[in-house]
Amino acid sequence: MSNVVEDVLRGTLSYLRFTLSLSKDVVREVVIKCPKLLGYNTGLLEEKIKVFREITGFGEEDYEVFVGRNPKIFKYGVENFRGTVEYFKGLGIGEEGLERILLNYPRILTYSVTSKLRPNISYFTDRLDLKPRDVPVLLKGFPPLAWLRKEDLERKLEFLETELGYDKEDMRGMILRMPQVLGLSLERNLKPSLEYLREEIGEASLRESCKEFPSVLVYSLEGRVRPRVEELKRRGFEPRFVQVYVLGLGEERWKKWLEKQGETWTINE
Repeated sequence: MSNVVEDVLRGTLSYLRFTLSLSKDVVREVVIKCPKLLGYNTGLLEEKIKVFREITGFGEEDYEVFVGRNPKIFKYGVENFRGTVEYFKGLGIGEEGLERILLNYPRILTYSVTSKLRPNISYFTDRLDLKPRDVPVLLKGFPPLAWLRKEDLERKLEFLETELGYDKEDMRGMILRMPQVLGLSLERNLKPSLEYLREEIGEASLRESCKEFPSVLVYSLEGRVRPRVEELKRRGFEPRFVQVYVLGLGEERWKKWLEKQGETWTINE
């Protein structure tokens, strides 16, 4: 019996390491995250990888990322994966966009189309009056919206509507520009950021800024927004008159922007 077990373990590790060309570090992570995988017959693994290739178009180099990020996908039936991929294609997500979603968020394949993915998409379609062309934009922008709890999403949407005074059209525009906003923690991110920005740039500027540059809510308050606002104030600039997009510039571009200001005020980069 022990020889049989050893053969299975050896076969599985060999398949991961050499057939899929996973690095030793990735194989180690895979085993830690999903130790049950070691008991799988290599024939079963090959069958699932074959289906992955058919439905995703992944190249050999993609599997290290795909399997390494979520080895638990091997626990699920391949027909479930087919159904999920077909559902997303039906929403208008092209092959390139779909491959990017699956590589970065492979866990999306583990959710049921019927009980999770379709209800979430329907929720956003109704809640924000999305048009069919908007759905791929939303999902490619932040795929976790397809599985996050609707109750949590609703709390964040209601909070943003109330705090910013937005109507449905405003909310739709903001979320389509930066859907990652809905992945933020209400208590740890959204509330502190809005409170700080309101104090520094004023209510009217905050409303318009979040419409045009909702990414300002995604940036770290303590790591980027506050230090840059303080730097502006230290240089004698009034934050409410600065377009908030500058808070999101890369470090080098931020430094160049500051240098260009000099003695003359300009809001141009």
